Amino acid sequence: MTDHSEQYELPGMPISAPTEAQTLAAEIERYKEALNEHGVLVAPAVGARLLKVSTQRVCQLLDAGKLTRLVLLGQNWVPLTQLQHRLTAPKETGGEPNPNRKGRPKKAA
Repeated sequence: MTDHSEQYELPGMPISAPTEAQTLAAEIERYKEALNEHGVLVAPAVGARLLKVSTQRVCQLLDAGKLTRLVLLGQNWVPLTQLQHRLTAPKETGGEPNPNRKGRPKKAA
């Protein structure tokens, strides 16, 4: 008796897409690899609470490349070690003050 459940790749024939179970298994494997490489991963909202900033600010840091964005299992993740480093690093300033600006800006009449 012949088992017809196996798929064979033939030249010129499209390769069948992976099953949902195969896709999920691959995503889980990528997640495990990221854990091994980066350690504990947290969602941006958790990172915002740790840094005492808004989630929008964490997303800005991710977009600017100041934090590593990992997209795994359809969700954004941030390495906890990077957040801890930001907590202990000296605070960034907004740059040098404008020497021509004195006091508060005047309101328009």
